[in-house]
Amino acid sequence: GDGMDLLEKEIANIFPLGYEGEESVMLSNVRQYECLVAAQNELSHALENIGITADALLSDIERAVEALGEMTGKTVSEEIIDNIFSRFCVGK
Repeated sequence: GDGMDLLEKEIANIFPLGYEGEESVMLSNVRQYECLVAAQNELSHALENIGITADALLSDIERAVEALGEMTGKTVSEEIIDNIFSRFCVGK
């Protein structure tokens, strides 16, 4: 209904799929790029799921926020921890 239409517009306003600015964004590594792509994919999926169920929509948005958190360092996945420790000889 009307609530879902408003939610879709707000998501599109907060997370636009295109970039219209003149400033460029500098990413320091491939992992940051992959996190941004993952977040964009989840938000695109969320827009497609509007009207299906609130749980499906929330799940997509949570995964997008998690991907952005990994990029900023606010959240850290097991994969990142394993990657960091694989480069060091711990316990010798």
